[in-house]
Amino acid sequence: MTTEDFVQRMSFLGYSREAALDTVWIASNPRDLTGREFNIVPVDDDQYEILKPSDRAGYFPAMMDDGGDFKGTLDEAFEYILEVSKRRKLRWERSRF
Repeated sequence: MTTEDFVQRMSFLGYSREAALDTVWIASNPRDLTGREFNIVPVDDDQYEILKPSDRAGYFPAMMDDGGDFKGTLDEAFEYILEVSKRRKLRWERSRF
């Protein structure tokens, strides 16, 4: 999945192009992190982790449903972020009624 594919799929969830791009950062290394919600960081050949900024300074790994830290391909990282965004949208929609 390209960044453009990700932006298009986020648009189906109601994100503008700018909001979708502001959600994710693909870092070149672990020292190149931002305050964006999802920092995708290479850890091995074709393997990435997702780091999220902490309220207490620093970063923590994104968690999978089984409680383990996310580690996968770039496509899997984009899919993870899309799934989290879908769940968030559903919770928001349910809370309105």
